[in-house]
Amino acid sequence: MNFYISDNKPTTKKKKGIYYLEKIPENAVIFGSTDLKKYNGGSADYLRVEDHCFRIKDTIEKDSKAAGYIPVKRREIPLGSEEKAGYIQILDGFNPLFLLAFLTLLLILCLLILSKESDFIKKANIPSILKKNTITEETVEPIDKPEPTNYPELSESIETTDNKNDKNFLPKDSVFVPSDKKKVVQTNITESAKTEPSVVTSDNDDSKPDSSTEEDSSTPTPEPNTDSTDTLHVHTYVVEEQEATCTDLGFYKKYCKECGYVVADHTCAALGHTNSVASVSNMTYPEGMKATYVCDRCGETITDNFDYTSGLYKEDGSLLYTYDALEQVFDWNLSTNVVRELMDAHTELADGRILVLPSWVHLSEVAQQSGKTEPLHGDSEEPCFSQCVLTEVILPDDTPYLGTWFQGADNIEKIELPDSITEYRGGIYSLNKLKYLKVSAGVSEINSYFSLCYNVETLIIPEGVTSIDGTVFPQFGIATENGMNVSLPSTLKEFGYCLQGSKISRLVIPGGVEKLHAISSISGMKEITFEEGITEIPDWFKPTSDTLKKLYFPSTLKKIGVNAFSGCEGLDEIVFYDGLETLGNNAFVGGGSDLKNIQKIILPNSIKFTGQEIPLINTSTVNLVVFPEEVDYFGSNAPFIYGGQSATSTKVIFPSIVHNYTNSIYLSFPKMEELVIPGGDYSNVSGFYGCSGLKKLTITGEITGMQGQFFHVIGSQLTDIYYYGSEESIKKVTEAWENLREGNKAEEAFYNATVHYMTGTPPTREDLMKEYGVIEGVYGLYSDETYNAYAEEGNNSDANSNLNNPVKLLQLSGHEIFENHMDNKVVKSEEHIHSLNIEEKSPTCTEDGYYRVICSTCGETLADHACKKRGHNMYMMDPENNTANIICPVFKCNRCDYTESTDHIHNWISKGYENMSYPDGGEEIFICAICLNKKTEHIDSIPGMYDENGNLMYTYSELEDKFDWNLSTTPAKTLMDDHTELTNGSILLLPSWKYLSKVAEDSGVDCGLIKTGSPACFQNSTLSKVILPDDCNDFGNWFCGSNVVELELPDSITDYKGYSVSGANKLQTLKLSAGAPDLSNFKAQGNPALREIIFPEGIEKIGDTTFAGNIKLKTVKLPSTLTDIGRSAFASSAIESLEIPANVKEIDSSNHSLAGMSKLKTLVLNDGLEKIDSYSFSSLGALENVYIPKSVTEMGTGIFSGLDNLENVTFQEGLTVIGDNLFQGCANLREIIIPNSIKNIPDNLFTGVANLNLIILPEELDSIGGDGLFSCGQNSDELKIIMPTTVKEWRSGAVFSSPKLKEIVLPGNVDFPIGLINNGCGLEKVIITSEPNSIAYGAFGNLHNADIYYYGSQESVQKFNAAAGGKDVFFQDNNSNRLHYMIGEPPTRKEQMDGIDYDNLEEISMQLNLFSNEETIILNEVEQTEPDFIKSVSDGNAE
Repeated sequence: MNFYISDNKPTTKKKKGIYYLEKIPENAVIFGSTDLKKYNGGSADYLRVEDHCFRIKDTIEKDSKAAGYIPVKRREIPLGSEEKAGYIQILDGFNPLFLLAFLTLLLILCLLILSKESDFIKKANIPSILKKNTITEETVEPIDKPEPTNYPELSESIETTDNKNDKNFLPKDSVFVPSDKKKVVQTNITESAKTEPSVVTSDNDDSKPDSSTEEDSSTPTPEPNTDSTDTLHVHTYVVEEQEATCTDLGFYKKYCKECGYVVADHTCAALGHTNSVASVSNMTYPEGMKATYVCDRCGETITDNFDYTSGLYKEDGSLLYTYDALEQVFDWNLSTNVVRELMDAHTELADGRILVLPSWVHLSEVAQQSGKTEPLHGDSEEPCFSQCVLTEVILPDDTPYLGTWFQGADNIEKIELPDSITEYRGGIYSLNKLKYLKVSAGVSEINSYFSLCYNVETLIIPEGVTSIDGTVFPQFGIATENGMNVSLPSTLKEFGYCLQGSKISRLVIPGGVEKLHAISSISGMKEITFEEGITEIPDWFKPTSDTLKKLYFPSTLKKIGVNAFSGCEGLDEIVFYDGLETLGNNAFVGGGSDLKNIQKIILPNSIKFTGQEIPLINTSTVNLVVFPEEVDYFGSNAPFIYGGQSATSTKVIFPSIVHNYTNSIYLSFPKMEELVIPGGDYSNVSGFYGCSGLKKLTITGEITGMQGQFFHVIGSQLTDIYYYGSEESIKKVTEAWENLREGNKAEEAFYNATVHYMTGTPPTREDLMKEYGVIEGVYGLYSDETYNAYAEEGNNSDANSNLNNPVKLLQLSGHEIFENHMDNKVVKSEEHIHSLNIEEKSPTCTEDGYYRVICSTCGETLADHACKKRGHNMYMMDPENNTANIICPVFKCNRCDYTESTDHIHNWISKGYENMSYPDGGEEIFICAICLNKKTEHIDSIPGMYDENGNLMYTYSELEDKFDWNLSTTPAKTLMDDHTELTNGSILLLPSWKYLSKVAEDSGVDCGLIKTGSPACFQNSTLSKVILPDDCNDFGNWFCGSNVVELELPDSITDYKGYSVSGANKLQTLKLSAGAPDLSNFKAQGNPALREIIFPEGIEKIGDTTFAGNIKLKTVKLPSTLTDIGRSAFASSAIESLEIPANVKEIDSSNHSLAGMSKLKTLVLNDGLEKIDSYSFSSLGALENVYIPKSVTEMGTGIFSGLDNLENVTFQEGLTVIGDNLFQGCANLREIIIPNSIKNIPDNLFTGVANLNLIILPEELDSIGGDGLFSCGQNSDELKIIMPTTVKEWRSGAVFSSPKLKEIVLPGNVDFPIGLINNGCGLEKVIITSEPNSIAYGAFGNLHNADIYYYGSQESVQKFNAAAGGKDVFFQDNNSNRLHYMIGEPPTRKEQMDGIDYDNLEEISMQLNLFSNEETIILNEVEQTEPDFIKSVSDGNAE
């Protein structure tokens, strides 16, 4: 058997009460043993069983979770069927086993019903399980005489409702549970028993059962057996029982399984949850308050939500104070004060940002008690919320009007006007932080009161507003990035002339608007949607936005007015519907605008071109134009659509029927190569204009009229005319044919046009649309991209036709029967007929209930069923009308009157301090505004005056109240001298700068502390420490001449404004502000005790002499952000070590930034420094150590000259230029290593470095200076010089003149100049590694009694001697030198450095790239002996 569910009513009716379906609907669901089809049609209205159709009930109970039943109309049961009407069960999901069980059960039931010989049916009279559950004392009717079952609660919907269009009558997962599931009860008795059993109900319980118990429980009524052949038998009882749960009914049924005699049939109501309170959240805005309960029986969690209450909330939405607390504790009264005054008067309210007002009735009562007529302060000079910190004010729901309350409310971000407002007496103007505005639905017409709110992001016009007209909402949202979101109501009837100058991203105009006026000057618009119902777009409806991309018109639109949307060149999608009749002049274009994003123009057939309008559409990229199929006029008074200059080609579909042609036909598409036009009368057409690229013209019918110039203006490219008519028809109507065929000089361009006389069927409009890819039913102006999207959607339309219809599968199953045999009991034969007496008591929250069946004759208890007690179901009472319930929640059982309360949430208010000290802080005392309990909390030190031990003497407010303390007008010394109570004051912790500024403003001055004058604010006062507030944004000479020991300038200071901290005789530590990067206009000079200055990150510039004269200043750590150091910035200080940050790029000698630092010993320059100017360090007489980073590329002349204490200078690879006299006079320098990046050694580089032991020069040099270059090392034990392996130039001059230089290795391939070795040089060994280019006579003139090891030929020496005029270059003046001609390899730099005793030489050599990668430095391992590579070739002087 198959079952079908369909949304469609059967199509034919053949018999009374029987429906047949001619065709099973395509969207039907088929349930059967083998066939199940997907159904997309929503909830079904009809059920088909085999060939018979039954109407399914339209409404169901949606709250039930379990499977339920849907009744079937009795009168639609097939005629002659013996099955009675009943239920069709619907389960939550499809299960083939359920269907199989149903079919099996249905088959068995049919066999039982049809069997005339069934003893079970005759004797037991068991009614159908589908029979209505009623209790009756009448005899049960025979099964073969079925009676219709009545369902009072459902009969109306069954008989009268036709829900074939109701798709939601059976939502997914919804089920129907009949309210009455009780079974028919009957009693079988013997033939001799003639009296009916009586039923007595006990009334000994005064408790009232729940309505559910009364409805679901009934008294079984025994029924006499009408079959005289029945005999008394022993009952075999079966008990079916299920305990009730929190959500499900329980039942107890006891009956004889032989005869069906029912002793008890009782239903227990669902117990319901026994909720206990798990948690209660704090009141917040806008979430409100939440109470969470957990059922003690089943564990289910239930949540109750309560709306937020009136009061003051923080920015995060947490409740600060209830409105009751504001009024009772802080004297809050908005009818006499403005919010700003009330909040400024109480620091406890400083964090308040959201104010929720109580009812207007309450506000009015408070105002009346204060002698005011207005609940909210309405003074035009200072309205209620002017200049306050509130970001949102929630007006009460019963507010009757809008006043001027929000004028000047510069911080308000959100306003929702309640719908109770029916009058605008004031407005919303110039609120620059307002982001959200909802107006009242109670004012139906809006024409003013709202303007110049530049940052509004959301504007809500609620349902009920009917008119928005006039200069309302101008310039709204213009400062937002993406424009304002506007929500218009469906009730709107008139709209326009508004929103001028505003910025809106998207606009949806409701379909109910009857009067639509023009709008203009709206920026940022990207999309406009006109909803169904709009019939006309007015003239000059133009948002003038080049950002407008899409227009969506409704199917109801008939007319688009003149110049509508003109200037909107950014459009890329305009959707039309077939039904649009009129396009006004210059619509979409106006002023020659180019719709450059539009490539396809498809006009609906409803546009007739009556000749009264001239639509003008210009798009340079158009590639497809489709005109309506039939138009009234085409010509000079018809559409002027042109363009396509930038397109590859333009396809045009001309109207198939044109009733009237007028003058010239303009088809100005230069890229249109072919055109199909209909036949007809063209006698009024002077020609086709603008078709300069047309090559092929097809005429689909005979021409009945034609002017002579008809073809002349088509263009010179025309080559073929395909004419579906006779040649005679052309000759008859006009001379144009002759002009074309014969031509003259004026018509030369048309000599090559070939006319083809066509037979057969001409191309139809449908053919062209298919060829050009036109999507049927799509009209409008499109970019190729959006049009292709429509095409793709259209190709998939069949597969997706039902995507919006959710799938709902319903499973049918037979009625289930419980087989829970909990108690099988055999009872002996009764000797009498029981008289049933029922005793029943419903369970309460605290007591069990029971159900008992007792025979009143014999006293036997036939049934005894207990119903468990239900337990309390607690919920929190709504605190709406009792603010105390927010603090002390009360919980009540919803089944009885039991209540309980929990510990309340305290509302703590500060009432003072205990044990307050600085800097440890102290205890703040709080009092609960509800219960007056006390608590303390540890807090940081508060503003006030403390003694030298840090104990609080007076709070700052006490100083003001008791001693008229005002530092904006009176110095601290004066205030303290006037009051002996303040003599011991040592520490002053100031309040917020905002507060100090307010005091100053009230005193008529512009700064919270006295900036200048004598004395300065803290000059000569006994205060040892003053703590400025974190929000201090000003500065003055406050501390000049003060006695403060420690001073920290907060980071909120951004400009020192030329003021200073000078002459503070006891100041030891100064911490500067990170917020002031430039210290050029700041001085901290002449503080004799100052030992430390803390520079935070962020400082970029130190001015001239900024910190000069601080003679004990030893510790300075400059920030990495520093870029400039002024002249003599730290002059006369005691700083011994200084690190210059990497962001300082140059040390300029003209600036003398380090001048005057006479005690500086160590100077570290960081990587990032690029240049050190001449003589920059020459005044640092105590300098001992300098580190030069690799970023330094240039060092000027004499940078270290004259520094007698300089012991160490460390260079890095990267230095390229060094100046003359760099180390001149640095007597204590021991070693100098020049990095390989240096290519030129200047003159006098090492002159006067008397204690120099080691010089290492780069491996390759372009030039080496002279002029006493190596006149150094006079006081050392021995000077060792590592020379380069390659030198290109050696300048003349006394180069080697040190008496402590004993050995030197000289490179060859260079000219040895005169004076290479100076008189007094102590050289004993000279190694020349290769032949020089030349040796000047006098180069070795001052070399005496030395060994010269020459890696060159004797011929080269002879050449050098010859060049010197025959004089011997090595033996000038018989100097007793010894010349050795060497073979093999000369010593390498590595070999020269072996044995040098110098710390970290290996590491330094690698850093400075002193050797090639192949060489390895091995130190202190080679014995100091003469190298074995020296091979003498002569015992004496070389000849």
